[in-house]
Amino acid sequence: MSDNDEIRRKTNANIAGKMEFVDFGYMEFIYSKLPYIPFFHYLVAKDETCFMAINLELQLFTVDDTQRKALDFLYDLIMSHIKDVAERGDFAQLIETAKSNVMDEYWCKYRELEFIAAQKAFNNRKKDAVSKVEIVEG
Repeated sequence: MSDNDEIRRKTNANIAGKMEFVDFGYMEFIYSKLPYIPFFHYLVAKDETCFMAINLELQLFTVDDTQRKALDFLYDLIMSHIKDVAERGDFAQLIETAKSNVMDEYWCKYRELEFIAAQKAFNNRKKDAVSKVEIVEG
């Protein structure tokens, strides 16, 4: 079993135990030599001893003693994975992994955190600055 498989096994076992998620976001590969690489979404979970950065599209995980290092390692791992796939010409593997439902619980948590952040931003706005919410169709 690879280290990543072991981390995935432990993480999936912990999700039921209500991991403490401390951050979420996405990584944009602006300077990538590969055009059209999408954003890669992540969650960061914390336990007593470490931080775990979790990529939702590729099902990749990294662990370190600081959040910053865990995210830096995740970025490097994603780039390495994409480079490996590109060299093999096997983008079908990326597509199959990304459309898998293995990470559904994590995606639900991501969306929850995203809406909680939006609610906080909405509640913290100046009351006289926004009188109503407008939805603009593009």
